[in-house]
Amino acid sequence: MQLRIYKTILIPIVAMFAYGPAYSQSQPQSQQPDSSKELEQLLSSENQATAEDEVPEKPQAPLTEQDPKELSDLGRLAPFSDVAVIQKRYLPKTSRFEFFPSLGTILNDVFFFQGVFSGRIGYYFSERYGVEAAGFFVSTTTREVIKDLERRQVLTESFAFPESYYGLDFKWTPVYGKMGFMSKTVVPFDLYFLGGMGITNTNQKTSPSTFHLGTGQIFALSKWTAFRWDLGFYFYSTKSKVAATGSTAEPSSYMNMHLTLGMSFFFPEASYR
Repeated sequence: MQLRIYKTILIPIVAMFAYGPAYSQSQPQSQQPDSSKELEQLLSSENQATAEDEVPEKPQAPLTEQDPKELSDLGRLAPFSDVAVIQKRYLPKTSRFEFFPSLGTILNDVFFFQGVFSGRIGYYFSERYGVEAAGFFVSTTTREVIKDLERRQVLTESFAFPESYYGLDFKWTPVYGKMGFMSKTVVPFDLYFLGGMGITNTNQKTSPSTFHLGTGQIFALSKWTAFRWDLGFYFYSTKSKVAATGSTAEPSSYMNMHLTLGMSFFFPEASYR
């Protein structure tokens, strides 16, 4: 009984494996599925679905040259039309000399009015660092307060003031930029600082050592000329004569604040910019 059941199950299975490949080969090619056509149809249907899913881009507003009034208006500015660029230094100084003749005055002397005739010549090792040799002569006239004291028979010969100076400074120029003038032009400038030592000759026939600090600005007009102002502080200590006895008083400390204006000339001509 069991053998009959096994035969009933195994005979159809063996027949399927034996005659199945031959049956499939005997089928005409027209009845077999064309895989390449089905693949093309599948791809075309996916492309159509993707095209339907795409959202059309919104048209952008045209770029305008109008001045922005709100923060949202910045997106409509034309590119690079309103961009300010800080370029390299307009006035080159590396390996060049500077000659600075100037006129000025001493600002903090209440007894005398002093005109300062000065000159400086410097050399730049780089755009930031250089050295300057300086010298000046002072022309002094008395103010009205001195005349009032003399009318009261108060002697003023013991008042000390400078007659000339010469010295050497180290120059540091850490700041440069551009400055608008009258909304019409842009002027390049350098901001510098000075520090050094020198000798001051006074009206008391003394020549004390002098410590100098200063600052100023250079406004470039061309590659070789510039307008310059300079503010200097000169510290020294000197003795003065006592007019009544002719003796010498104890040394007193002085500080003179000079303001000078003039033109700077740079040479030789810069060939690297």
